[in-house]
Amino acid sequence: GGQADYYVSGDATEAGRLQGQGLVEDLKSVVKPNVAILDGAPTDSFALDLAKGYGEVLDPLFADGSFVKVDQQAVKDWDGATALTIFEQILIASNNKVDGAIAANDTLANAIISALKSKQLPMIPVSGLDGEVKALQHILAGEQTFTVYFSYGTQAALAANLAVELLRGQEPTGITATADNEGRAVPALLIDPVTVRADNIEQTVIADGLITWDDICIGEYAQFCKQ
Repeated sequence: GGQADYYVSGDATEAGRLQGQGLVEDLKSVVKPNVAILDGAPTDSFALDLAKGYGEVLDPLFADGSFVKVDQQAVKDWDGATALTIFEQILIASNNKVDGAIAANDTLANAIISALKSKQLPMIPVSGLDGEVKALQHILAGEQTFTVYFSYGTQAALAANLAVELLRGQEPTGITATADNEGRAVPALLIDPVTVRADNIEQTVIADGLITWDDICIGEYAQFCKQ
């Protein structure tokens, strides 16, 4: 609803597709898996675009009976405590029969993992988004299968270059998309996401330089690091 002239972000719909594809890959050995979905905040257009992406992948599987949707709920304000309560209720309602879960971001993924731990249930394939330290720790420990990541360095450089071009009165370069702002199309620079699993943390999140192995390899998770 704001009046921004340009938008620089990640391609949320493509990130959602990667989440859906990653979960399908993780569940390929499970016959007719039960899947739960925790969407992001219903007021956040980014969350809606994410859901569009993983919906493109998963909805056909739900429709033909290959997958079973146990539940799908949006989490107000992306709040972890709310997500924890929701997923605990999903587990109760399904008699703990959830084989995999879409978590729209790493905060929601952490809530799912916490719910499973509190009930002493085995870990299940869980997606995520953002490449947070806690998610990377979960991935190394086998508690979260993957997260989807947008390069902070790439995004920051695009935003800075755009700002410089505008300050110089130049026509912005690299605009290849638009973002819907309550019916107003905002010129957008959208970067591509990447799936991060245990075997490519070094080449993705660590390579960007904002998170180090020292940040990740602490406490109970130090044992899972190759140091």
